[in-house]
Amino acid sequence: PVLHDRYRLQPPRHRNRSVLTGSMEPGIYPGDVVLIRKITKEAEIYDLKESDVINFSREDYTITHRIVEILLDEAGNVSFGTRGDNNPSEDAQAVLPKDVNGIVVGVVPKAGLGVLLLKGGREAPEGVMTGAEDSGR
Repeated sequence: PVLHDRYRLQPPRHRNRSVLTGSMEPGIYPGDVVLIRKITKEAEIYDLKESDVINFSREDYTITHRIVEILLDEAGNVSFGTRGDNNPSEDAQAVLPKDVNGIVVGVVPKAGLGVLLLKGGREAPEGVMTGAEDSGR
């Protein structure tokens, strides 16, 4: 049997990720969950602006950092300079559009504490702050 088109399941437009480091403190803490609206169309990449918080892939990690600079090369290709709010300097590598998972549209405090505890032994990649200092929350 074939279901009518209006009942066809669509992939979810949002995803969530548990935050494992303190790089985005004081707005986002380790153990918080970020709600991410997926980027599904190329045009959405060009709607991103400085100060947007994005989630992107880097090797085996997903990172949530703020766009601090929109970069355009000579051919007009866009990439993004990013930085964690709690980090002293910009990320060393620009984020390419293909690596952007989406834009952060919300934060659920402490909802990811279980994930944080389970992954506590995993080492963070070089340049990612671990948030080991007391956050006061």
